[in-house]
Amino acid sequence: MANSRRPKDTELYQQNLHAWQPIYTPASAAFILVIAGVIFLFIGVGVLTASRKIWNFETDYTHCVAQSVLVNKERKDVTSWNKSCADLLYKSYQNASSLRCQCIDEFTITADTPEPVFFYYGFRGYYQNYRQYVRSRDDKQLLGRGLNHETPCGSLAIDNTDREIAPCGLIAESLFNDSFTLVKSAALADEHIRMDGEGIAWSTDVRDKFRNPPGDLKEAFKNTAAPGSWPDYDVTSIGGGGNKQGYENEDLIVWMRTMATPDWRKLHRILHAPLKGGNYKLTIEYNYPSTIFEGRKFYFFTTTTYFGGGNATLSTYFFITGVVYIVLGFLLIACHARYPRKLGDPKLLRFSYTSNQ
Repeated sequence: MANSRRPKDTELYQQNLHAWQPIYTPASAAFILVIAGVIFLFIGVGVLTASRKIWNFETDYTHCVAQSVLVNKERKDVTSWNKSCADLLYKSYQNASSLRCQCIDEFTITADTPEPVFFYYGFRGYYQNYRQYVRSRDDKQLLGRGLNHETPCGSLAIDNTDREIAPCGLIAESLFNDSFTLVKSAALADEHIRMDGEGIAWSTDVRDKFRNPPGDLKEAFKNTAAPGSWPDYDVTSIGGGGNKQGYENEDLIVWMRTMATPDWRKLHRILHAPLKGGNYKLTIEYNYPSTIFEGRKFYFFTTTTYFGGGNATLSTYFFITGVVYIVLGFLLIACHARYPRKLGDPKLLRFSYTSNQ
């Protein structure tokens, strides 16, 4: 038939092409399992060795002692108060007043670190995986195209003066705004350590998910409002996060990628030079309250290897998989030795054929 849908009667269309179809014997299957197990063990050793070469430094700064506070744009020394920034921010939150706290954390590095060094901030007990929280963002707006007609931001899309909130939603409203300055203590003068905020976000996010509106940045955001919890800046002056502002600021991009678990960390800065051994001071502009939701704040310094960051768990998985494969291989050999049989013995075959004729 001219219009027949029947496939051509060829080996390709009828799936009858000749192919190599190896028949596994107990010996060959056991050999493959043992070899695969040995390979997994070697990979596990490599991952574990690399993880042990990684330098890590972690500090909980939730209750760091306040050195000074900024009230009504006036800096005041509060060292004698012996209060933590968390307590001062909590009282400020209860009194609906604006206060910014500064604390200093001192630490010592005993030996020079490899380069580059990655600086993270992290939380424990911070749940970003609530459905309403995760949905509370407007991806069309973050691409510089304005608010969606039915924006997921809800009441956080427009302010009281009918201006568009940029960026809108709960995620942007809760933007992390602590800042860090690192100096190396020296006898003559402290050495400022450069911490770069460019390159901290995923390249796919920077390229495909966040774009500023066309034209001049100030003009594009002139008729918009900042989220209500942002103290004294808007989307055009977030600071840090590389050289770009607006939706393309990398601090904002990193924060907008929510985390699945309550304990997490996010890349904040990159140090392109090694940290030399010595004493350091990290000045923290403590603005983000975490004790309100019983969370804890951390900062991390870490390095990487050819396997990435430190991951002892991954090496454990490789070890377990390797051991299981090797055990299965030897178990198969033992079973074959105890209960041998010929390969393809026709006595063990059972045919069941019913004719439709």
